[in-house]
Amino acid sequence: MRQFGLAHPGPQSARPEIEWTRANTREVLPDLPSPQVTDFVCWVLNSAFPLYYGRLLAPEAELGPVARPFSGRVYFNLSQFRHICRVAGSPEASMLRAMGHCQAIRPEEEIAGPRLLGEALRSTPDMLRLFFEQTTAARRFARGVRGIEAQCAAFSSYDPRAMSDREILAVFDSTYDKSVERIVTVLVLGSVTLYEPPLRALCARAGVPYERLLYCFLAAGEKSVSSQQAFDLLELAHLARGEEAVRTYFREARDLGSYARDLAGTAWLPRFLRFLELYGHRGIYESEWSLPCFAEDPTPLLWTLQAHVTGSEPARPAEIVARQQREWNEAWSAFQAGLGRAGRLFSSRWALWLLRRVKRMYLWRERYRSELVRLGMALRRYQRELAGRLLARGWLRELGDYFFLTFSEVRGALDDPGAGTQLLRTVERRKAERRLWEPLEMPLLMRESQLPASLARAGQAPAEPGSGVFQGQCLSPGRAEGEVVVLHEPSEFAGMKRGAILVAPATDPSWTPLFTLAAGVIVEVGGVLSHAATVAREYGLPAIANVKDATRLLRDGDRVYLDATAGLVTRVAEASSAAAADQAG
Repeated sequence: MRQFGLAHPGPQSARPEIEWTRANTREVLPDLPSPQVTDFVCWVLNSAFPLYYGRLLAPEAELGPVARPFSGRVYFNLSQFRHICRVAGSPEASMLRAMGHCQAIRPEEEIAGPRLLGEALRSTPDMLRLFFEQTTAARRFARGVRGIEAQCAAFSSYDPRAMSDREILAVFDSTYDKSVERIVTVLVLGSVTLYEPPLRALCARAGVPYERLLYCFLAAGEKSVSSQQAFDLLELAHLARGEEAVRTYFREARDLGSYARDLAGTAWLPRFLRFLELYGHRGIYESEWSLPCFAEDPTPLLWTLQAHVTGSEPARPAEIVARQQREWNEAWSAFQAGLGRAGRLFSSRWALWLLRRVKRMYLWRERYRSELVRLGMALRRYQRELAGRLLARGWLRELGDYFFLTFSEVRGALDDPGAGTQLLRTVERRKAERRLWEPLEMPLLMRESQLPASLARAGQAPAEPGSGVFQGQCLSPGRAEGEVVVLHEPSEFAGMKRGAILVAPATDPSWTPLFTLAAGVIVEVGGVLSHAATVAREYGLPAIANVKDATRLLRDGDRVYLDATAGLVTRVAEASSAAAADQAG
């Protein structure tokens, strides 16, 4: 098993001031992840990025690691990302949009900065290697998926209860030894920003907004695995509405926990169980493996289905698909008309190749990440077994304590039983740290020297509503008007309403069911590669990201007009007195 420990770096006074961001990590991880996941994520990122970027990345001694925790939250080193762009001669704006930068992108960030000759020469071999990685991305994706599927099949054939401690550790070893290379594959498949500059130039020449052409193309045709989950859930809702016993159950049930028993014998139940076979490995903050997946707790899915069944009839997938195809046809016609007869011969073909390449990379990336989550959930049986053994030996007070330990600490205790009693003290220390960190409202973007001031501001009174107009970044074009529902955590999913504008700090695949209920989406954090962007585009929802403090400035019951195409949210009416009273209560 790889040896890695929970990092608490010391002062970095010899380094330049580093910019740290929670963009991306705030989408895929809870606000405060478990120490085990935090430790692993930092280790694997700090191992994979140098392997992929090579000399485009500044040495850690000069500019710090790619990722590190602050008060238990994982931050990316934005200064390193800016350095990569400068050495590669690419604009920072593409990178910032992809990861979901929480501030407005400055004009100078749209232009590639000056390159130093020495850095350019040193990085040339790595630039050529990255180009080659793009030409072989299809083979890398297919090989990676086959490898994950083989491991999942092998893990499901073993019974961890019949295995020794060392045999279980060997299962973990076989996964973690491949984890760095698998994250490199995610980086390869996420490099769609390479295709943005030429496509933007073509759109500018045709006089068609880049977002309109790209997002309409991404929405039409084949769906990513994450978006297909939403369409399949919508089909389940229509089936439930069409079967009287199921329709009655969802309209009358107060506790959905016994759904399998209560719906036994219906035609709908086998279809739902098949849905769980396909998507049950996904779940709430699915990168946090201490949390249950949908197969273990399908309650969020059932809440969504109940809302569809008890409300007005939802849209049919075929209607959504037909509308998206019309919008793409209109966008493509406008693009070709803007190019003129002379420009169509070459430029339209070049644009179509770029669009198809970007979409293929999106589809591969979503599928690959889904399979990685499936592998992580396959390992949960082994983790629960190991946690049970540590509990039986008196080294833990409860099963959940296992996730407060790093894998290195678990291995150390199993190799040296005398060290097992130290685990109790380690867990208690980390729980005490967590109690201190939980109330903190950590900034999305900061410099290290700003951290003390940021922590001092934590816990201040909620932001005042302020002006009625908020600006953000378009993730999926379109317009919608509706009542706001503010949700902070997946535990609040039952509060979502049909036709509402969903407002959240960020979303990951566990929020997909809510997208089938929403009329639009507003998130505080999210990039063009984010889950919110992918599902909203392919499902046909207007969505906007990077609306600072949206979950505090907007309140349940507010009515807003969302113009995602322009990146604007306008408050139409303040929260009703009834909604305000509910909040006060």
